[in-house]
Amino acid sequence: MPPADLNVLDYLRDLAARLDAAPHGERGGLIGQATQLLGWSPARVYAQLKRRIAWSSGRQSRADKGATKQPLETLKNVASMQKQSVRKNGKVVLRLPTALSIAAQNGMPVEVSRGRFGRLLRDRKMDIARQKLDRPVQRMASLHPNYLHQVDPSLCLLYYLKGNQKIIRDDQWYKNKPEAGARIDKVWRYVLHDHASSHIIPWYVEARGESVDSLFQFLMCTWGRQPGRAFHGVPKILLWDKGSANISHPIKNMLAALEVRNIPHAAGHARVKGGVENANDIVETKFESRLKFEPVSSIEELNRAAAAWANAFNANLIPYQDTRLRREGLQEPIARADLWTTIRHEELRILPDPEKCKLFLEGRRVTRKVNPALEISYAHPLGDGPKRYDLADLDGIVAGDTVEVSPLVYGECEAMVYAQRYDGAPLEYHVRPIVYDATYGFRADAPVFGIDYRVQPDSEIERQGKQLDRLAYPNRTLDDIEKAKDKNEAPFEGRLQAHSHLLNIAPPPTLATRRGSEITMPDRANPEQPRMTHTAALIHLVRVLGRRLTDPERHEVDALLAAHPEGVNEETLSAWITARATRQQQAIG
Repeated sequence: MPPADLNVLDYLRDLAARLDAAPHGERGGLIGQATQLLGWSPARVYAQLKRRIAWSSGRQSRADKGATKQPLETLKNVASMQKQSVRKNGKVVLRLPTALSIAAQNGMPVEVSRGRFGRLLRDRKMDIARQKLDRPVQRMASLHPNYLHQVDPSLCLLYYLKGNQKIIRDDQWYKNKPEAGARIDKVWRYVLHDHASSHIIPWYVEARGESVDSLFQFLMCTWGRQPGRAFHGVPKILLWDKGSANISHPIKNMLAALEVRNIPHAAGHARVKGGVENANDIVETKFESRLKFEPVSSIEELNRAAAAWANAFNANLIPYQDTRLRREGLQEPIARADLWTTIRHEELRILPDPEKCKLFLEGRRVTRKVNPALEISYAHPLGDGPKRYDLADLDGIVAGDTVEVSPLVYGECEAMVYAQRYDGAPLEYHVRPIVYDATYGFRADAPVFGIDYRVQPDSEIERQGKQLDRLAYPNRTLDDIEKAKDKNEAPFEGRLQAHSHLLNIAPPPTLATRRGSEITMPDRANPEQPRMTHTAALIHLVRVLGRRLTDPERHEVDALLAAHPEGVNEETLSAWITARATRQQQAIG
């Protein structure tokens, strides 16, 4: 074995450079040095140089290397036939002899022997062994312990009958007594694998199949604090297969409440969670193999034994076994438990009380309608009644929208709000309940009269409205646009032909005169213009002026409002604004 501090890849690169520069007779000495340093044979040194850094000795290839009388079209067709015959479990149904027979019967010339044909396929990377590996494995990384957990449930070879441990035998159980297997509860093994540290946690349950209850108990056990075990905490990402319990709504709802990103891998891609697949094999071969010689009589005893074994395995404390993690990028092997303890304070998310978590297994997301104040009312499962949530600052949500709400475990009755953008894209927002002053019932964040003045942020409707106004009145400020509206200036600078083009349309044929009946209209008085309250009138003036009123202006407005105790209409306010503008113009003149 090479020394632990030796970077083999860098050494091979350096060796290749020296081999290229050395005369042909001195290359043997360099290869001999490499064999002593690396502990490899000369053949392996050459093979590693070729495979890892694509170095070759530089010997000239034969001029006819790769040439063959076998038509390439037949090679491609046979390779394609074999590739299409691979089953989802990886089994090759169509072997090469059969494929060659089919090809020959269909007019595809086969000019070489079967062995030579196979070598030609291998040389061109078209043989079925390589084609089965056409999807390369992508090495993924995690940022820290508890960043990504992988979970996988599987049927254990154990079961318990009247307090006695039994081991399933394939030749008897499934062949001769399939109906008995359906009636008797089996033992299911759940295994958690922490991707960063490779920490392994096994847990067993007696049940007839996977269930939401079993999965919930397992997650609470592995993520919660347990006596004698340092490992605990909620991950940011959970990777598992699409088992019925895994993707059930109660579990997905709880994971959303814990802010855990749920990633079920696609069917047939189990190697995505290869870490937990390997962990299952470790548990079966290094722990369950011991149970044949020292049986346990119940699930409780089995879980105690499994926890003790896991603590020892992760800490590298099993006698005569080196269970440290070996990873190519690590300087030296390290115990899994030691690697997990490198987690930082801000990365360790503590699991809430399981009874609180259980509340989020119930029900689905609920829908709420956004009221005119851009608020919703929602009763959080951990709260003491309905609370109001402010959605005013959330893009894409307007009054009258229907949104979905789901609770979060962390925080004080915090929730997630789900909506859709105009193009169907999902929107997700993390919201907190509105806090009110306990004495007077005002919002704790509301501005105070005479001290604080804040303009309410524009809603989505208002933002869109301003964009539309700028389109109709280009190159103007919002204040100028409002003034132009008040003056009834034509939008789009009066360039739109809205009706003049109709004068050029030929009139329709004259209709025959018909006698009609007269309509008698009632004589009604002109309706009175709607009045604004004094508060609405002040808001209207601030909006039109684009600023707060000065003290002299406020005195004038107060006198105007006092003269109209029942309210004032927009015409009266416009007259005051016009009179004010006239006075300012005269003062300037």
